[in-house]
Amino acid sequence: MYFDSLINSMFKFAFKYPDSEDLEEEQFNQVKSCVYEMENYIIEGGNIYDKLDVNSFVSWVLAQDLLGNMDGWGSNIFITKFNALDDSKFMMGNMWDFDDILLAQNRFSSCHNKFYFEKLFEDASFKSDYFNLWETVKHTFLDNIQDELFNLLKSELGASIDESRKHDSERWNHNYTSLKEDVNDAIYYFQSRVVWLDNEIKKMEDESQTVDIEQNYLNLYFKNITYDLSGKIFRGMKSRVVVKDGKKYLSH
Repeated sequence: MYFDSLINSMFKFAFKYPDSEDLEEEQFNQVKSCVYEMENYIIEGGNIYDKLDVNSFVSWVLAQDLLGNMDGWGSNIFITKFNALDDSKFMMGNMWDFDDILLAQNRFSSCHNKFYFEKLFEDASFKSDYFNLWETVKHTFLDNIQDELFNLLKSELGASIDESRKHDSERWNHNYTSLKEDVNDAIYYFQSRVVWLDNEIKKMEDESQTVDIEQNYLNLYFKNITYDLSGKIFRGMKSRVVVKDGKKYLSH
């Protein structure tokens, strides 16, 4: 059992829990109704914070961007809602499928403008949360990921991975790549990735500020324009009659 997304009919919602085979029609319709109500909020530009656990969406897409994942969308996307009550918001579920991480070069992850994210990044508050989360993690991310990777190298698990790779290489007659080589490649990738992301996110911030400035200027400009009775902009002498709230005023 599945149903289409209102935002993009390419996306189909299937069920992990409850399992489709155990799903009753009433449950199916209830879930579908909740999802469509949430999607309409996004489509119509409503307050996404009423329906989404926005932090989970921001964290999920930023993690995909950091990993440079080129295959994190489609059937690899999971969303969760605990019940039909208003205080239960839609959350991004666990990340899935890491076969194509560390592949995005000079671009965002394939998820960045897919699923709901194309619409969500049009929301100024969502973008602001994304920018703020990046500012929070960017100074510590490299140290943390390097510590994790180096600890893996020194661990019993790391030794087991290396040993299994040797056996796999011998069994299938392909080149052996050590865990240490992969760790070094990953660290190099993340070092350049953080620099690239920081530059691109700054560009996104600058573009957002430019749009806001232009819109504020236009609002101020049109607020102070005077029109004649034909609807054209009045460019006459400074003294003129202005109609405001049904009354005539002499403007100088």
